[in-house]
Amino acid sequence: MTWKKLSNIRFGYECPDIYELPLDGDPKKSKWVLQDAKGSYIVGQFDGKTFTKEQDPLLMDVGPDFYAAQTFFRPNFPTKALIQIAWHDHWNGGVGEKGWERHATFPVEVGLVTYEGRMRITRTPIAGIKTLYKGTKTWKNETLADGKNLLAGVKSKTFDLTAVFDLKETNATGITFRIANVPLKYDIKAQMFHGMRAHKHKFIPIPNKPKALKPDANGLLKIRMLVDWSQLEVFSAGGVFSYSANLPFTPKDSSLGLTATGGDVKLVSMTMNEVGRIWPKASE
Repeated sequence: MTWKKLSNIRFGYECPDIYELPLDGDPKKSKWVLQDAKGSYIVGQFDGKTFTKEQDPLLMDVGPDFYAAQTFFRPNFPTKALIQIAWHDHWNGGVGEKGWERHATFPVEVGLVTYEGRMRITRTPIAGIKTLYKGTKTWKNETLADGKNLLAGVKSKTFDLTAVFDLKETNATGITFRIANVPLKYDIKAQMFHGMRAHKHKFIPIPNKPKALKPDANGLLKIRMLVDWSQLEVFSAGGVFSYSANLPFTPKDSSLGLTATGGDVKLVSMTMNEVGRIWPKASE
């Protein structure tokens, strides 16, 4: 095989990927996306030789542990969906595990939408995850009271949770999810998600690096969390918000928490699905 250089673009850092997506679901508004290892991407046109960007780079995932994402070859799939998996590690040293070099993210379908005047990548967990569900709990029209744990007595280490909060009239300052020993906070006033990250086998808060996460035009905040032992992935805003973190949840602790701070918050609905194994245990 003989390679010939056709063009050059000043963008990115290793592990590139390039693909074409319809903008807002319209195939007549097709755009090309060029991304690098850290999830930075540019949107534009590609004629087979030259990539012409149409806006400045953005990040498709704002968590600390998203790296080297790659999409699958679409003709190999029964649908036209663009499926992506990333390496769930970003040079953080792991969480003290032995025997493997971290793991992969949950597979997601990648899309492209117009959001706040810019073309933005969306990442949405694939529908096939539902085939792993083995138990469901639901809540509707609950009041998340200041300091009261709505999930008291609920235990899980592998789950898919979606919660919808009505923030239009709340006087609370924040919402906190707790997974085992790790708190994950949403600042209602600042509209920021404060995650955690692993560092030298311990978790540390990163309040100086919060991530913007806005309610929709109706004041509703919809958050989806996928959790599997040391794996946390958070999605919101139709997939525009994506946050991946590799965290050292206490191994023997499967307790959960959901509390408000400074006031009450209306929980419109919440569904929690226990996620089963994708392969049998060694003894089975």
